[in-house]
Amino acid sequence: TPTINSPVKFDNFEEVHETRLAKVWGSMMVQEVLSKENMKSSVRLANDAWKEASLNMPGWGRRKSQEGSSEENSAEDTFVYKSDTEVSDLGDTALGKWLGTFLLGWPNFDA
Repeated sequence: TPTINSPVKFDNFEEVHETRLAKVWGSMMVQEVLSKENMKSSVRLANDAWKEASLNMPGWGRRKSQEGSSEENSAEDTFVYKSDTEVSDLGDTALGKWLGTFLLGWPNFDA
């Protein structure tokens, strides 16, 4: 029977260590209701909370299937195939497009 902890057990989420909770909530509580004007800052604040949760927690945020893989990216892993776009920028752009489309109702929103 599924419980509230099922997503954690199935490796969909990770628990934030109790020593990090206050800092993570502090980062998240600065956010406002998502709008076109504050989307970039809201995403930045979410990233800050994620970093706060993982501080001094080796392996936190990595799926179990990634355990044992190299922490270091090669140059070819840093950029999108045959482009000068960094993989991290692609993820941020995709997230911005998804937020704009599905949460704000602006499919052509340029994050």
